[in-house]
Amino acid sequence: MKKALLFLFVVAIVWLATGHQTPVLAQENHPSAGQTLVRDFDRDVAAMRREMKQFCALAQQLAAPGAKDETKQQAASKKLGEALTRWNGVVETYRNNPPAEYATDGQFKQRLEDVKVFLQDMNRHFTAGDMRHSFMTCGYICGLFVAMHEENGLNYALDRLFHLRKSVKTMMAVEKKIGATATVQQFGPDLARLQSMVVQAPNPFPKDDPRHIKFQDSIQSISTILTRMTTQPGSQEGPSITADLMKVINAAYDMALEI
Repeated sequence: MKKALLFLFVVAIVWLATGHQTPVLAQENHPSAGQTLVRDFDRDVAAMRREMKQFCALAQQLAAPGAKDETKQQAASKKLGEALTRWNGVVETYRNNPPAEYATDGQFKQRLEDVKVFLQDMNRHFTAGDMRHSFMTCGYICGLFVAMHEENGLNYALDRLFHLRKSVKTMMAVEKKIGATATVQQFGPDLARLQSMVVQAPNPFPKDDPRHIKFQDSIQSISTILTRMTTQPGSQEGPSITADLMKVINAAYDMALEI
């Protein structure tokens, strides 16, 4: 009788140790109850960035010498106000409850606060009529988002396009000094690296979304132009090919913000 009881006790212990516990791997792969999801965080951030992008486009125009337009200033003020409101909502929602992808990021709260501070600086410059410095803040904020993603191991097409766009902007300035062919020869290795990163980045839209194919086509167009530029640097079409490339990059960038 004692042996039988001992056997049942051992069986119960084994069952509890193996079959009754939830595997640790499964717990790590799924957010805990009440934890925010990275896709919701990304969408909320993208919504703010769309407002900010519209503000930045207007601020750039208003930063031009002698460019005073009351209608554009009002529109810019509205967009900046909406961006600030949206970001305050992001901070409130995620500051103490980050998605699992950021759970080990000791800087997560500070990253959100840094964006808020830069947005406030942007507003301060704008209110003071300093459109140039208000516009310059746009690039800093975008860089903060890229760093936040990449330093947490997240691979987003939007960030890859950001790097490519920045490089092509520099190219457009350099080619005015040394010519298109010499510029492409100088930037060729970097363009090839960025091309590979952009092509390999995941499509931000699911396959059943019509924008999936449209975005894929945009990336293919970018890749085609870059291949032509880097493999045939002696047959450049002048600044027009770089300008055409920038147009396609901007289109893909805008699309990636529409998640």
